Amino acid sequence: MSLAQKIVKGSLTLLLLRLIQRGIGVISLLILARLLTPDDFGIVAIATLIVYFFDAISSAGSLEYIIQKDNPSTDDLNTAWTINIISKSIVWFLFVISVPWISEYFEKENLENALYITSLILLISATENSGMYLFRKQLNFKPMFKLTVLQKVASFTTVITLALIYQSYWAMIWGNVVARLVQSVGTYLLHDFRPKLSLKKFEAQWSFSKWVMLKSALGYSRTQFDTFLISKFFGFGSIGGYELMKNLSSMPATEIIKPATEPLLASFSQVKNDEQRLRYQVSISLIIILLTITPLAYFIFLFSMPIITVFLGEQWIEYASILSALTILLATYSFSSILNHLGIALSKVKVLFYYDSLTFLIIAIALGVFASNSIEDFALLRAVLEAICVTGLFLYLTSKISFSILVFFKNATPIVLSTLLAGELTERLFLSLTLNVSLALILLTLCFLLTYSVSLLAAYYLHYKRSEEWRHIMRITTGFYKTAYKKVLLGNN
Repeated sequence: MSLAQKIVKGSLTLLLLRLIQRGIGVISLLILARLLTPDDFGIVAIATLIVYFFDAISSAGSLEYIIQKDNPSTDDLNTAWTINIISKSIVWFLFVISVPWISEYFEKENLENALYITSLILLISATENSGMYLFRKQLNFKPMFKLTVLQKVASFTTVITLALIYQSYWAMIWGNVVARLVQSVGTYLLHDFRPKLSLKKFEAQWSFSKWVMLKSALGYSRTQFDTFLISKFFGFGSIGGYELMKNLSSMPATEIIKPATEPLLASFSQVKNDEQRLRYQVSISLIIILLTITPLAYFIFLFSMPIITVFLGEQWIEYASILSALTILLATYSFSSILNHLGIALSKVKVLFYYDSLTFLIIAIALGVFASNSIEDFALLRAVLEAICVTGLFLYLTSKISFSILVFFKNATPIVLSTLLAGELTERLFLSLTLNVSLALILLTLCFLLTYSVSLLAAYYLHYKRSEEWRHIMRITTGFYKTAYKKVLLGNN
């Protein structure tokens, strides 16, 4: 099987995985949004945000190290597992003794117990089987598919059961813990490797991992720092609504696009010594992301009000303008995922760390100084700052592979124009509709997708059929649907 076929098959498996996962997640969100209050969501948002910040601090980059290493040995896997246990245990201890001060900062007494329970995620994740990294390196994502579906079902069952009984934020807290426990146990059921305590390869791995660890901490801080400022400028009550809108706006990027592009880290690493092939593969990847994300982000931007009404309920309508403003994050997070894979493949982990440091400083200062008027202005500034920072990273990394920005913009033009045309026609249709909001949203979605697809195909056959990148994308798309047909309709594994 060729590298391209492996990438398509791996991406398809992960995409199907995330579609199932998000399908369950959407159902869960629909139920929770009607059972719980914005204050409940705020407590869970802060608890998970802080715990995953400490998780990022303890992330030793073991997965990235194993994937980019040519022939990882048993000692490499054992060392990766041992480093994870040591780093996460130390960070868990530091977190636990910090809980009283964190609760005092947010002035929420019931936050303290939520933090203690959520901290279990750190200890549980430390025990995950490092043998699973080999599946990703080999672009074999079927085991991950099975594990994540099982994990999501277990979490969903826990969350919904507890939410229906207690109607409390504890449903989501325990759901997160159960999900991580199922994942950790599942890694030992799916891979026969049994890790042992060892630090034989510590020096070699640490020289790589220390930058990944620092980058993870700073990267997570940069993307989540705004939530802390929300509590300072607009009160704790605003955190739940803002964080929910932020999650919704970035959900396609974090839950579908990012995992679907995970095969790119392995594929970029395999062609990193061939600049022409690497440049071409990056170009294809960016265009595919743009092809998917641009229309989705614009649709959410235009129709945030009916989307929130249908999926979350009228009690969340006041946050619709925030959702519209944050749709910019959907595009930036997607591009950032590709660029980070490229940076790691080029061994620019140290540069990525410096990038996260600088952009974190820029975003923190700008938000602290200029965004205290309204939460809508805050959200818009947050999204624009992220877009500017990602553009800078894009220009830097692509310059290292002699990437043609002009050719990229030329190939992106039909995507942007088709999106604007679809938005214009669909918005006019929306203004003329008198249907109930659910039926209207279905009709708007169909109209937007049809207009976008037709105009894009017209641009391809009229002009862009001569573009090698677009011909390649058409072949990938055709192969993607053929593989999907075999896997889903014919049951071909």
